[in-house]
Amino acid sequence: MLPETLTKYVILAVVAAVAAVCTNALRRSRRLEPAAAPHAAGQGPETAGLRGAPRQRPGRALKVIGVIFIVVGVVAIPLGSLIPGPSRMAGWAAVAAFGVFFIGIGCFMILSHERCALVDAPDTVVVTTWRGRTTAVRHDEIVSYDRQPRSQYVTVRDAHGGRHNLHTGWFSMPYLALSVACMEAEGRFLPKAIGNPRKVSNRISQAERAFGTRMPAPLRSVLEQGPGSYPERFQHLPSAPAGRGWVGADYEQWRRAVGATLASLG
Repeated sequence: MLPETLTKYVILAVVAAVAAVCTNALRRSRRLEPAAAPHAAGQGPETAGLRGAPRQRPGRALKVIGVIFIVVGVVAIPLGSLIPGPSRMAGWAAVAAFGVFFIGIGCFMILSHERCALVDAPDTVVVTTWRGRTTAVRHDEIVSYDRQPRSQYVTVRDAHGGRHNLHTGWFSMPYLALSVACMEAEGRFLPKAIGNPRKVSNRISQAERAFGTRMPAPLRSVLEQGPGSYPERFQHLPSAPAGRGWVGADYEQWRRAVGATLASLG
């Protein structure tokens, strides 16, 4: 009984160790291609500002680790048949299931390496999924975003009902992060926080955590002085939804202050 149990635990421990090491190696693995918008995104107005923005791709480590996962999965399936004892079939089935799972993950990694891409431009993000589908999303069409704890994926939803999963380990998104932080400073995603500087500040922190970035202190200070925190200082179109429709000289001055702060930070 002891050798059977020990064999099972050894196999599972090896599989878990490979998964842990490989997952850790994938963090911040990316490569850049020449600065040009993906041809699949088209040349319409929604992608006019993309020219010159680099096209990011997952790093080569993703493909290498994908191959390792497939090899481990292929080896694990017949290896499970060596488990001794009366419950060998149940043990083999469990190990085989792990093997099939690892093969699937490995194939996903290889396809992601070959197909996934992201272009982070000042007002648009272009995403290519592992299936090869390319979609352009304007920042001002984003209606929500979310990142679960311990996940490297940010789920962004747009006004057209689209849902886009962006991997913060494979891709750097400073323009998108800044746009989302600015929208939080205007109260766009949580209108009930408008007029509460503390809640608006917390929402800006949430945007930083979601996209794995941190705004410089001078920029953060300017953002926190926006219309979301102090709506009484700004004009708002009565017909516009809460968090949108800010107009007037004070709003334009705040927007210029954000731009000037960015320029001073280089």
